Amino acid sequence: MTGQEAIPGVTVRTLQPADLTEALELLASLSAFDNRHQSRRLLTASDSQEAYRAIVAKRNGVVIGAAALTPIPTLPGAASARVVVAETEQGRGVGSLLAHDISAAFHSSHPIRTVTCALRDDLHHGRGFAERYGFQVTNHSLGWRFDLTNSPDALEDRAVKAAEEARVSIRQADFESEEERITSCASRCITGFSIPFGGRQGVDLSNLRTVIPDGARTFLAETTGGPVGRPCGLVVVSPMSDDHRGSAWYTIFTGVDPDHRRRGVGTALKTTVLAEARRANAAVVTGHSDETNQSITRLNRGLGMATAVGYWSMALGEGQALDRPAPLG
Repeated sequence: MTGQEAIPGVTVRTLQPADLTEALELLASLSAFDNRHQSRRLLTASDSQEAYRAIVAKRNGVVIGAAALTPIPTLPGAASARVVVAETEQGRGVGSLLAHDISAAFHSSHPIRTVTCALRDDLHHGRGFAERYGFQVTNHSLGWRFDLTNSPDALEDRAVKAAEEARVSIRQADFESEEERITSCASRCITGFSIPFGGRQGVDLSNLRTVIPDGARTFLAETTGGPVGRPCGLVVVSPMSDDHRGSAWYTIFTGVDPDHRRRGVGTALKTTVLAEARRANAAVVTGHSDETNQSITRLNRGLGMATAVGYWSMALGEGQALDRPAPLG
């Protein structure tokens, strides 16, 4: 860590198995949704192409900070940089120490073209730290939340009616046996979506399965009234814990084929998810959507979803390096 002063009593080391649980909890605190499944897989990967760099800062044997530079499977050439320090240790230079250390991974042989971070939009100090190191906001995603404990009894009837009006049937698909069908549908459905972390970033959904937690459910919308062809929309949701209300379902992805948009397919998919989640005794259904996507905003509000914590998508400005912070003020 040349050029970065040590902090008395603080040691920085490569992430070890004994540090994993504490590090995951700290890193998860940056996210607007539970991303521990994917973080665990990336941080414990034996393949060097999946695990670029992961470190922790410790004081008296306790993890007080964590940082990671990991690939984003669906965004070729992009890496996610995360730096987090326990609240009681903030303002003492630990974050800068961690940021300086992982910056060395930028200059490795890995094909990193874009360095990104996704950060809860209520963590204003965190955004300021990222901006000091050259990160710039590229997208803002709104958070959405539907309280199932106060939901109407007619959710299942609403789901049936929505599917009939959209002239689709919706079924739960099996990712293991229908991966190609699901991936192909998702690839069509992202047409017109705002590209995260800047318009020059490409998207590759061939690795979609790797970012979906075990236990997630995929629902496909298929047209009715004729031969069943390729699906015209899908939604992927995952049961997760919710710190405030208990059981929650998180919407990982919702999309409709461009040829079938504005026909109610999205409403049918989302209403089905709400009904299925309630049947499974979930307390809430949550999700995120880019704030520029007005059709999704209208759809979510029409379903009765309330806004919740969102997140900023940020990318490192061209020519910047994480170990060269801009001067404050």
